[in-house]
Parts: sequence; structure tokens; C-alpha cells
Amino acid sequence: MPVDAQPPLRAPRAALFGPPVALPLVPPLRSSSLKDYIATLDAEAAHEAMHGGFLGLGCNDKKLIAVTCSRTKAQLERTAAKYRELYDLSLRDDVISETGGDFGKLLKYALAPPDLYFADMIDWATEGMGCSELALIELFVTQSHAEMAAGKEKWEAMHDSSLIDHLDEELTSEYKHLQVSGK
Repeated sequence: MPVDAQPPLRAPRAALFGPPVALPLVPPLRSSSLKDYIATLDAEAAHEAMHGGFLGLGCNDKKLIAVTCSRTKAQLERTAAKYRELYDLSLRDDVISETGGDFGKLLKYALAPPDLYFADMIDWATEGMGCSELALIELFVTQSHAEMAAGKEKWEAMHDSSLIDHLDEELTSEYKHLQVSGK
């Protein structure tokens, strides 16, 4: 190209790509239908993670983590309801049966409704020799009065005994004042 020659002009955008195209307006999905769709996808992914391995044996932990650990509590509740609807199984029970160790405990507690979580934490803090008073304090401080009342009812229904009497046996004399409000 000679020194005084100018570079070729670029063709206008319309000549290269044609006239702009008006896209049809897609009505936005209703929030509830989108939430239902996501819950369906999550329920299917959880089922595949737990039952989709070689001959249905084993669990794909990475896929299960992606489904359960990236969701809020409300989203997990919708996913569990959809899982029950699709497979007539409890998501929490399936997760407990397919996982183990600390990972299994984490998912067990994450998928528990608040009252069952409270009851499970009481059992965990009072199992074996002695009692984890610090775990009980942390549990009591982080729960509202209504959540504690629901958890107490759930624990008593599971064990067919009084939670107050159970805590009275488990707590040392230094922490007996914690459960006075329950009597």
C-alpha cells in the first residue's frame, strides 16, 4: 500500500449485520413459578447425586454440595417439598442414609426444620457422658422464645419425656439457672 493511500473504509454496522431486529417481549416468569422450577431442578439433581451413580451405589458429594449448600433455608424447604412430591421420599432421610460423618451431620442439620434442628441439637449436646453446656447456651441464645417452645414440643414428642427434667439431670449446678424459665 502506498504511503499516501488511506486504509479502506469500514462498512457501516447495518451493512454487515443487517437492520436491527426487534425481539419479541417475553413475559417475565412469575416469582413463584421460577421458584418452583428451581426447586424441581434441585430435587432432580439431589436425587441424581444420591441415586445416579454406578448401579445406583454411592453418592456424588460434589453434586449434592452444589444442590444443598448454595441455597437458603427457604429454598431448601421448597426443594424438600418438591423432592417428596416427585419421589415420595424425604430428602432429609435420603441424605442421612447416603452420607456420613461430619458431612452427613452438616446436611442433616441444614435440611432440618427449625423445631427438629432444636431437638437434634439438644440430643447432640446431651449425648454420652456429661453435657456440652456451651452448646446449649449457644442454642438457647440464638433461638427466639417461639422457636424454643416449638423445639421443646418436638423434643418431648420424640422422646416421650420432659425436656426440663432431662436438662435438670444433665446440667451441672452452675448452669441449672438456664432452664428455670421452662418450669
